[in-house]
Amino acid sequence: TIHAIWTENASSPTRVRYAGVSVTPVSITDNTASSSNITPKVISYSGTTGATQPSTMRHLVRTSEATLHSFIQMGTNTTTCGSGGLWWLYSTDSGTTWTCGGQLLSDTSYLMYADARADASDNLYAVYSVAASGRADTYDVFYRKLTKGAGSTWTLEAAQTALNGSATGTGYHYATVELEGTTRAWIATRYFDG
Repeated sequence: TIHAIWTENASSPTRVRYAGVSVTPVSITDNTASSSNITPKVISYSGTTGATQPSTMRHLVRTSEATLHSFIQMGTNTTTCGSGGLWWLYSTDSGTTWTCGGQLLSDTSYLMYADARADASDNLYAVYSVAASGRADTYDVFYRKLTKGAGSTWTLEAAQTALNGSATGTGYHYATVELEGTTRAWIATRYFDG
């Protein structure tokens, strides 16, 4: 199954959609093709048209017990989780229903977007930053761990500032994370120093 998440609408409220598509592998040598009908589900609404942007960030993660985790920038829209900002949503039923798991960031003036990965123990690691250019004291990179509990439960740990642009004349943007085993996380970001 291929899992996809995307936004549609050029104005607010933007729909955030999810679809899981099962595909049948085909041989390259027999020149056949297959197609699938995509029946997307609206999982959220957002006050920003870039709710799941940029494309370099992984906004959808599947853990080994098949829970889907999505990280969505709601902007100022409050219809899905009761308040705006950056949210973690999850689905334990292949995307049919989604639950608001926790708010990563409430600020809606500097929109931040998350990139996430899961380790072999199904702990999740998310970094989030602005999708912008230039510098501002608020152009930091934050990190959060979501610790796996029993069944399909996770604990959203406290935010940590991984890179601080405050009063340094710098800015950090488009952060991504990669894991090395269960002991190291590598963060890559675009760096601006004027």
